[in-house]
Amino acid sequence: MEDRFERDSARTDLLRETCRARLKNHRTITLALFGLAAAFEVVFFVLILVFMDVRDRTHWFIVFCSLFVYCPLVTMTLRNAFKIDELFYRLVDERTYGPETD
Repeated sequence: MEDRFERDSARTDLLRETCRARLKNHRTITLALFGLAAAFEVVFFVLILVFMDVRDRTHWFIVFCSLFVYCPLVTMTLRNAFKIDELFYRLVDERTYGPETD
């Protein structure tokens, strides 16, 4: 007995559009959270600069070392988040259901 299922292009298109809508909503929430985190980090950085002892070289060293570590980390996190979203979009667009028989 051979199990074959019929392709329902209308249902597949509906599922694709639903997935796209959820991914768009997820991307909007992700951008909002990254923006909120960036605002908090800017405020935190300004407060560090305001309360730091500018005559002490150790404080400058700590600030620059943290920037050398933190800036690439933020950049990689943002890049990875957008690449993951892009891969999900490609997965939704390229997914076919059932065996390809043409």
